[in-house]
Amino acid sequence: MAVSDLKITIGDKFVISQSRADRHHWYPTILFRLQDGGILLGFSLCPDNSGYPGNLAEGEPQCLLKSIDGGDNWILLGTNVGGFGGEYPRYQLRDRTLIGMSGAYMRRDGELYFVHMQTRDAVHWDEPRVLSVRGLPEGAIERGEGPITTRKYLFPHGGLVEARDGALLLQVTTKFKGDTCWRMCLLRHELGSDHWSYVTTIGDPQKWKTHFSEANVIRLPDGDLLSMIRTGGGQPMYQAKSADDGLSWELTGMTACGVLPRLCLLSNGVVACSSGRLGSKPGIGDQVLFSDDGGRTWTEPILIFHGPSTGYTSMLEISPNELLYLYDDQAFGWLESRMNCIMGVRIGVQTG
Repeated sequence: MAVSDLKITIGDKFVISQSRADRHHWYPTILFRLQDGGILLGFSLCPDNSGYPGNLAEGEPQCLLKSIDGGDNWILLGTNVGGFGGEYPRYQLRDRTLIGMSGAYMRRDGELYFVHMQTRDAVHWDEPRVLSVRGLPEGAIERGEGPITTRKYLFPHGGLVEARDGALLLQVTTKFKGDTCWRMCLLRHELGSDHWSYVTTIGDPQKWKTHFSEANVIRLPDGDLLSMIRTGGGQPMYQAKSADDGLSWELTGMTACGVLPRLCLLSNGVVACSSGRLGSKPGIGDQVLFSDDGGRTWTEPILIFHGPSTGYTSMLEISPNELLYLYDDQAFGWLESRMNCIMGVRIGVQTG
């Protein structure tokens, strides 16, 4: 079957939450199915780069909403500013356990570590665990200069997927010594251990001469890993595939652009990819594209929203072959003094 045989239906757009002028809604970056069947939505309450280096008092407030009726209605679950363990769910395992991560930070002796927490309902969190990072190339990451000590050196801006043997595979963004652009690396965590181990570099900026920052990764029905990686706002994304559980990757340049790509495998085997910020800041537009052959071919991007948006989107299969797609409408072009909205739309995906 060719991707042209897919039947895509786009529903009406609807407002999930609208901000007031002094309480912004940005970046709907998480959308998970909870263990009780509810849907968890998380988004930022502050604009990009709102904090200042060294300011640990204000944090970056986040909002969590929950729906118990498939996304028709939402209630406030809570707001926070991160907490010691990053009490904001970034990832979800197959059993629907949610994981929060903060870091990676660096001790004076050069050791890198993440603070790792787990929850089942996004309300009650396990005690934080400190997990060191081992196996990076010698001297690859140097301690930052200057009086500010609390810095992040590895950013969990990628995806997380379970390995075939049950270990966790995590994509992180960083810069090695000599890098002028961001690189995307893969770490591995054996469950029960006290550390993450460096596996490989997925996107090497010195080889490809571009940034590799935000990403997402899923496991395809044939067992391969499929990842989509941002290179820059308004710039083409890269696709990466691995047939050996992340040990090696084959990269392919895409024509579709966007930031923070999201991947979702539907019940019928179709892969959906969402992204946004199709032009330079202030970003314009949010889109989705589909593949029915594991990423070998893709549909042309389908424009979901043509207007000012951060370009950060989320997707979840809420019923077989039906997506809930979220984005933000920055109606006044990222101005912090104006209202903005978290928006939703339902997308049906049927095969021929």
